[in-house]
Parts: sequence; C-alpha cells; structure tokens
Amino acid sequence: MNPPSIYGCWLLDTCRISFSDNRPSKEPFQRGMISYHSNGYMQACLSIHPRPNTSMKDLERGHKLSTEEKSLYFDQFLSYSGTFTQTADHVHHHVLMSLNPTVIGTTLTRQFHFEQDVLVLSYTYQVRTNLSCHYLLRWKRAAYGDQRS
Repeated sequence: MNPPSIYGCWLLDTCRISFSDNRPSKEPFQRGMISYHSNGYMQACLSIHPRPNTSMKDLERGHKLSTEEKSLYFDQFLSYSGTFTQTADHVHHHVLMSLNPTVIGTTLTRQFHFEQDVLVLSYTYQVRTNLSCHYLLRWKRAAYGDQRS
C-alpha cells in the first residue's frame, strides 16, 4: 500500500511547542491551513482562535488600523507561501512571500510523516545555546466545505 500523498489542503489539528528546559508546553495556534500543490507551490497560515474584532470592518482599510492593533494582529497570525521540494521524510518550504519578511528567500525544512490520514510536521528551533523548542504540528486533510479553519 502506498503512503498518503502530501498534495492537497490540510487543516490544523494541533500545534504544540515543547521546550528543552522542560517548561510547560504550549499550543500557540488553534487554527491553520497548509496546502501542497502538484505544480510545486505551497502556502501555510496559522492563527490564534478566536481572533479579536478590529476597529476596521473591511479588508481594504486594514492599513488604517492603529500601530497597537497591527502589532497585536502580527503576533496572532503567521503566513507564508512559496515552492516546496520533498525527500522521503523532509519537506522544504522555499519562502517567496511572508507576513514576516525575515523568512523571505529562506528555506524552512520540516520533518514529515503520516499517522494514518494525519500529516505530521515537526522541527526544532534553537532559541539560544541552552534552549531549543520542538514544534509538532498535526494536520488533517480538508474535505470539501470543511469549516474547521
């Protein structure tokens, strides 16, 4: 039996960060969507849930939000897109656009495997010499009309 394909749209089931110094783990994002397309493009978005209401009620005037609101919303949302390549157990996200401009032009590498029909992505981030964070994201394949995200 062939393993599931990474292609398609996936909705976040859980996002957990554990720390090398054994502090309590946390779940910073409750909603998310990632998609991998057969033409080699991908996109990822993660968000807290629920998100607070804004003072602006339309997309086109979001640039008029206060600096404080923009800062808060930046901290509550992560998104990037680009191309991807994969090996047997790693997927490499080659970032072309991002809410956070520091990752544009970089490659974000994630280990991946499947647990039945769940896509599991993970990676370790070295915060400083004696502290690392391990990210574990579990994704369920989206069904047409699924409203989880």
